Formats: sequence, structure tokens, C-alpha cells
Amino acid sequence: MLAVGACPEDWASLQLVFEENAWNLHCVHHLADAVDFVRKHPAVVIVSDPAFSGGDWKQLLSHLIAEGHPSALVVVNRVADERLWSEVLHLGGYDVLVKPFDKQEVIRVIQLAWHHCNEACSKRRQAHR
Repeated sequence: MLAVGACPEDWASLQLVFEENAWNLHCVHHLADAVDFVRKHPAVVIVSDPAFSGGDWKQLLSHLIAEGHPSALVVVNRVADERLWSEVLHLGGYDVLVKPFDKQEVIRVIQLAWHHCNEACSKRRQAHR
């Protein structure tokens, strides 16, 4: 799984939840690094700040869609913004998480996003047979 953003203290709290669930979390701060990571790990859950060095969640999502990566993009925000949630879903993202992170909500969203990625990978493999 991948975290994209600029706020180390937020990612540190997310890392604790991931460690408790034996999930690996790789953190990057730049769009190019995120795109490179996804190319090497095609089925991945991505947790992203709305904006970060070199781009924003929309640009990252555009790369994922253009390259056909079966990933689930979860955007994080400081407020529960219905407009952002609607935009994320409409453009092909997976969900929105609110910071500071609620442990149970993070677990629920990440598990569902991971399931979504695995299903997309299975469908992709079946289509190529």
C-alpha cells in the first residue's frame, strides 16, 4: 500500500494502524515517485493527500486510469467534505478518509479498497486469457 503526501505526522498515525494489521505502507511525497511505485506494484491501495509535491490526487488518478492500473485511490482530508467525496467517486477514486484518522474507519476502508483491487486484478487476468 502507498501513502502520498507531505505531512509526516499524519502518515505516522496511519503507519501505526497498518503495523497493527500487518500491512506494509510505503510513503512518498512526490507525484513522480507515486507513479513509479505503482508501475512496480500494479495492484495497490493508495492513500493520498489532496495535494502534494508535483501534483494532486486528480493527477495521480489520471495516471492510474491512463495506465490501466487496478488500484484504489483513497483521498484524505481534514474535513468531511461531501463535495470532495462525490468528486473522488465520480472521477474513479475509491473513497475519502478524514484526518485525524479513526482507526476503525481506516481499517474498514482499507480492507474494502484492497478487496476492490484484488477483484479488479482478477477481472484483468481473466480478460487477458
